[in-house]
Amino acid sequence: MTRAAALLRRIAVATTLLAQAVAAADVDVQVVSMGVGAHVRPGDPTGMLVRLTSGLTAPVQARVEWVLRNADGDLVRNWTDVALAPGAPADRWVYGVPPIVSSSAAGCLEAISALRVVEIEDGAVVRVLAERRIDGRSGEDPAVPVETNQALVGVVGDGRAGLSALSIPTPNMGANAAMNEMTMVARGIQASRLPDRWEGLSSFETIIWTNAPVQNLGVEQGRALLDWVRRGGNLVIVLPESGDPWGLSAGRGRTPLADALPQRATRHDGVPVADLLPVLARTGTLRNASARTGAWTFPADPGNGFAPILLLPAQVDPRTGNVVTAEGSLAGEAVAVRRPMGFGFVTVVGIDVDGLDRRALVAEGLPQADIFWNRLLGRRADAPTSNEWNALAEAKRLESRAPLTVGGNGGDLVNHFVGMQSRAAIGVLGLLGAFAAYWLLAGPGSFMALRRMGRVQLAWLAYVAVAAVAATMAWLVTGAMELTSGRVQHLTFLDRVEDPAATADDRAAMRATGWISAALPGYGITPVALERSDLAAGSDLLWSWFAPPLGSQGGFPDTESYEVPARSPASYGLPSRATSTVLAAHWMGRPNPAWDGTPRPLAGRPLRQDITWGASPRIILHGTLAHALPAALTEVMIVHVSPFRPPDRTTGAAVPEIKPSDQLPSIARMARLARWEPNAPLDVAAALYGNESGTAEPSPARAPGQAGAERALYARYYQPVLESSVASFDPNAALTKDQVIEMLQLYGMLQPPAYLLDAPDGQRGWRSSAVRVDRDLGRGADLSRWWSQPCLLVIGRIDDAGNAGIGMPFPFRIDGKEPRADGTTWVRVAFPLPAVRGAMIPPK
Repeated sequence: MTRAAALLRRIAVATTLLAQAVAAADVDVQVVSMGVGAHVRPGDPTGMLVRLTSGLTAPVQARVEWVLRNADGDLVRNWTDVALAPGAPADRWVYGVPPIVSSSAAGCLEAISALRVVEIEDGAVVRVLAERRIDGRSGEDPAVPVETNQALVGVVGDGRAGLSALSIPTPNMGANAAMNEMTMVARGIQASRLPDRWEGLSSFETIIWTNAPVQNLGVEQGRALLDWVRRGGNLVIVLPESGDPWGLSAGRGRTPLADALPQRATRHDGVPVADLLPVLARTGTLRNASARTGAWTFPADPGNGFAPILLLPAQVDPRTGNVVTAEGSLAGEAVAVRRPMGFGFVTVVGIDVDGLDRRALVAEGLPQADIFWNRLLGRRADAPTSNEWNALAEAKRLESRAPLTVGGNGGDLVNHFVGMQSRAAIGVLGLLGAFAAYWLLAGPGSFMALRRMGRVQLAWLAYVAVAAVAATMAWLVTGAMELTSGRVQHLTFLDRVEDPAATADDRAAMRATGWISAALPGYGITPVALERSDLAAGSDLLWSWFAPPLGSQGGFPDTESYEVPARSPASYGLPSRATSTVLAAHWMGRPNPAWDGTPRPLAGRPLRQDITWGASPRIILHGTLAHALPAALTEVMIVHVSPFRPPDRTTGAAVPEIKPSDQLPSIARMARLARWEPNAPLDVAAALYGNESGTAEPSPARAPGQAGAERALYARYYQPVLESSVASFDPNAALTKDQVIEMLQLYGMLQPPAYLLDAPDGQRGWRSSAVRVDRDLGRGADLSRWWSQPCLLVIGRIDDAGNAGIGMPFPFRIDGKEPRADGTTWVRVAFPLPAVRGAMIPPK
């Protein structure tokens, strides 16, 4: 290129950049909110609401891009289309995964990313209209960082609803001493600012709708909210004290969520708050004893798949289990109902707990989080209020010693199951060996041989010849060994709900969540995809995974870029370098045929709960299950969550001591089987109860392999830590990786750490008082919300699926082909059981 041509080229480039800069000044780009409710957990799929105002003289078709780095250091252009009209602001959601580049969420949100707006014509980029650098502080409200080991609950509306105790740290501590993890509560979410795709809500475990106007919810936003529920979300709707914005009195409202609501409910005005206290608080006296409120109650069958989950106290006939009610009384009525919806839940609460919280009718707060919210959120931890924490500190009752902490190093845990390090190590060792052999032959070996022959003057010629031969062999070997087809190692949770009341499609649908170490062939851009199913709710997700707690600290030197469209976030081209990358996946639909035989009841032997009423009611679950999976299930867990509820919690008069402490939401029974062969009938009663007839109360004596759930959890996960000689140095060393994976699936029901000194006999007894369990991944794998209602849970594992010849459970493709697959799949099936009103009222 001549000097004149080079000068002309530079002038052309400068002119183009200047024109783009001038055009960019005509489009204003504002970040309204990074994250729903301005809360962001790095490493999670996250939505960002942006506002674009065009100063152009004509309408244009544009694309807004959020450019982020993935775990390999490549640039991801996450984009969505937008039509820009002159002077008209346009709000659009764009979705991406903020990278984990630091051990703290705040540090991660300081990372700079790019927001671009480009003009599109016939699918091609014509020019850049706007570009700006952003970070977590760029929104109208700066993003609140959520750590990977913190839970996140969203509140649509500006209320607190008694949730504050979940996020209150213990005095002089950075954490809550009574809980395994802290909970962040994102309050003030506006209905009009909910995202239009479900992945924007994926960081939330629960969303609680309080006093926000439902008419502000758009159709697309309502669909996204329900898609999030069907994929495992937990939506709680709190009905207001006055009015009927959800249209329940008419049997079917006109909101975008109408199809997900109960069909039968009764409104009551002027209900004494004192009558509701037993389900709202464990202690406290009303400041206004005559306070009243409006409330809704629900019949035994509210319709649309709902069933009672929370009943007001009443007398129960010990001979029959029937609820004894007086005419005109609400005793024994259901004030909250729930329905499984896909793999999540919709709960409707008939008490305006947000309104009661605002009225401050009880000094300790109303409702109190542990007695009211634990059941709805799927938790079992105590939740002392600020006043109770202060009283405990003054009484010197707080445990000052730090508990042993089972760490949540998710990167190490996942890499244990999906890492391909061993094969990589073999390759590196082979390369080192080949280099050592080449060096010996080309250097000392050839020189010594030539010296014996008396031709030392040919040493350089021999060196060049050996180098040429070695280079040729290396070229041939690497060409023959080059990765030409995809291969994966995976860790997957495969879920199904066997609900007799659901449609055939709902019973056939499965959900897969997990991690994939994918070896991508060749160099360039390789298509990767989760094949979409007709049973999917919203889009499937496939994203580059950042291993917590530190994420990615490096990358490849040759940075590439690729596009992830909002309309297909599970199908795109990914940079490949003949090596592996780790992806996270969330899929829903029909599984690969080999995986369709998950456990089901045998014909003529359905699941049936039999209760023997009396002074000490007894329950047993009958039925026979079988599976037709192509391999045996191992390490099988069977959990029967009964309809029986433990006694109500109370607070001691002398000190604010919660009794019984950290109890399960429902009395449950757990059993383990080492192996369950395909097509082998499994007698549920024999597996759970052995020769016993079952009991509503956990008993100290159990047959081998069976136990009350609290004891079983302790024996499996806590006793090994407390009895280990190395646990004081490394509590994780006392547990296997398989045990830790099991704990993630039951996390909400794990024993919380003790926080009181000198706990009285009977409060904890045999339970652990020195272990906290941390987690920084796998929230979508937690089955704890099922423990709030009658059900049977069956959990088992299949290893080395590729060796069994059955492939991955969900349709993952590399370059359009099914890759060779090895890995571990946890198969989990939930069987909802009927609610029994007499059993759901706790004993006095």
